[in-house]
Amino acid sequence: METLGCTDSKQLTDGEAVCIRSMKPATFLRRFQRHIETSDWDEQIASAGSLFDRICLVAVILSGIGIVPVIIAVLTT
Repeated sequence: METLGCTDSKQLTDGEAVCIRSMKPATFLRRFQRHIETSDWDEQIASAGSLFDRICLVAVILSGIGIVPVIIAVLTT
């Protein structure tokens, strides 16, 4: 559904009615993009740096534990 906003403007040179298209409807992706661009999520992560570092270290260790058997199986065959 598209909504057009029309207005009568005397500031324009012709003085005729002007129709302005409204912004595109806010989809989930657009709202998420706007949130990323306008919020301070990066500052919040930076302030909780040590916790974030620990979470990343655990993820790397778990990934290593998961892939080591595959590497060993490939090397032994």
